[in-house]
Amino acid sequence: MTIEALSRLNQEHLLNSSIPPEELNSIDWETVEKQMALIPGDAILLRPDSAAIEPITPTGASPYSDHPVPFLYQKRVGVLIMAGGQATRLNSPLPKGVLPVSPVHHKSILQLIAEKITAFAACYKAFVHTAIMTSEATDGAIKAHFALNNNFTLPTVDFFVQDSLPLLDLEKKLIIHQTHLLKGPDGNGKLFHYFLQSGLYEKWREDGIEAISIITCDNPLIDPFHPGLLIPLFYGRDFAAAAVERTEPKEQVGLFALKNGQLTVVEYSEIEPEEAAGRDAWGHLLFRWANIAFFACTLDFAKRASTSILPLHMARKKTNGHEAWKAEYFIFDTFCQASKPTLVPMEREAYFAPLKSSTGPTCLAEVQQAMMRRDRAFLQRLGKIPQEGPIELPQEAFYLPTDRHQDAVER
Repeated sequence: MTIEALSRLNQEHLLNSSIPPEELNSIDWETVEKQMALIPGDAILLRPDSAAIEPITPTGASPYSDHPVPFLYQKRVGVLIMAGGQATRLNSPLPKGVLPVSPVHHKSILQLIAEKITAFAACYKAFVHTAIMTSEATDGAIKAHFALNNNFTLPTVDFFVQDSLPLLDLEKKLIIHQTHLLKGPDGNGKLFHYFLQSGLYEKWREDGIEAISIITCDNPLIDPFHPGLLIPLFYGRDFAAAAVERTEPKEQVGLFALKNGQLTVVEYSEIEPEEAAGRDAWGHLLFRWANIAFFACTLDFAKRASTSILPLHMARKKTNGHEAWKAEYFIFDTFCQASKPTLVPMEREAYFAPLKSSTGPTCLAEVQQAMMRRDRAFLQRLGKIPQEGPIELPQEAFYLPTDRHQDAVER
């Protein structure tokens, strides 16, 4: 990058900085220009359309039923875990996926997910592959977390790393933090691109994986094998997304909507408050269904989505003491690659309790309360009286047939 080019981009402050030359040379200046052009960025306003919501009734039972789901028995399923986020709102130096979360045994969300995978594979005699997308900011800590715990007994787990993009300050300048440029993970939109790039797509295809479950590592209630998402993939659908009903207009979640007749998501930062608060004649929020970043797809969809040309989205965030504009690609911009997508409503209390902030409704204490409410409700369905005080059921309890629940619960 020449002095003239840096001057044209208003980045002359980099000339006398202590940033290593190889780091400056590695910058994708074309993408930086796109980031600059998007600041401050126009809000994306989409009119809600009831056709965006397409509930589906699974042909099988849920994992909470009296018997295993016959249709998922001995299936070959892959689980992709998105774990690149930096947990800036948690004020934690560690990735949220490795933080102790569960109320009694203080397990991390990644451990809970691993135990669900192991339990499902054992109870359903299923063949499961697991892969985790990390980022430059989270890769070391997450790999160490698994290495120190013998991969939480997972028979196979692979890792691949997403790219990072430089952050811009409020004057559209690249931010120097100590002796490096301040960067952040580039979002979850290129998940499928990195998945193919890693070689795991070919490995999974050769191993006969039939469906992919896609989850984040911030929601301890997630069930990677929810039949409502997986079963449609065996009946002609190529993509399914879970949704929960929104509780109040200011909830910071993405909103499902139609864009040009196709299913998409409007980020909470990209919609005007008046639009988010609008209600229909029955009192329901117009943008009624919230995205919980829980999806399932076929391998064919993953391959098509890997070639998507995605737009950048800009959001203003505070990180490392800097007010910054962060650029990200979002997975919902790949939804247009689905020929037969479906939206699957789910019960919020059973499946959604995200850990996102250090205070408020998505803080650790609230998440733990949600986990214990879920466990108590499960015991009540079995006709048992939950104990007083903290409670934590083993993950296998949610997949076992009824006649084996008793042993798991007592343990």
